Amino acid sequence: MLKQKKGWIRIVEATIALLIIFGFLLTAISQTTEKPNFQEAIYKIQAEILEKAIELKEVRSGILNDNTGPLNDFISKSDLPKNLEYETKICDIDESCPPSKTVENKEIYVSEIVVKDDEKGIKNKKVAFFVWRK
Repeated sequence: MLKQKKGWIRIVEATIALLIIFGFLLTAISQTTEKPNFQEAIYKIQAEILEKAIELKEVRSGILNDNTGPLNDFISKSDLPKNLEYETKICDIDESCPPSKTVENKEIYVSEIVVKDDEKGIKNKKVAFFVWRK
């Protein structure tokens, strides 16, 4: 009779040990799934900033004249979190826009938007907005 009780106790101990291990694994997995939410938030912020920026005539004309100054001024005054760094680059529509800065060991989030010249339609430009953590 005593040997049978020891068997049940070992089964209960093993079950509790498995529950503890599964609990730890679930906690570890749930913490790694937060990254896409951060990415989605960054892309949303980037899109909002770019859309608001191109509505301003000064920023829009700066972009069409290859001048990032007004755009960078607008971004520095925007809701971009302070723990993020950024770079903007203006390119022709058919060109690729790689960042001019080399950022090592960081995830870079890129959003692009096309700015069309309302008057002639000749000077269409693409703006690339690069963001990464400090």
